Amino acid sequence: KFIGELQVQLAEKHVTLELTETARRWLAQHGFEPLYGARPMARLIQQKVKEPLAEDLLFGGLQHGGQAVITVQDDDIRLAIFPAGRAPNEEPGGRGEERPHTIDKL
Repeated sequence: KFIGELQVQLAEKHVTLELTETARRWLAQHGFEPLYGARPMARLIQQKVKEPLAEDLLFGGLQHGGQAVITVQDDDIRLAIFPAGRAPNEEPGGRGEERPHTIDKL
């Protein structure tokens, strides 16, 4: 639900947001606590996804649109940014060089 709402907001800025199945499971596992249910999910998505995306929307590769792909690496969420006109499947160093970064460290 939270990712879907974010995808709608990003579409207005010509940005697509994709979530791998591994990332979806990671968020489900880390965003749920038996005592609080799924309430921690909103905070997790804010910290791990929205804040780093805002940085890229304002100052980074997504200023003119593009694609963000959320994956998991080393048991943490990773974000790969592909500015408009660059495809995620293009070879690094070419037109589609990705700029992955650990979301926690932004």
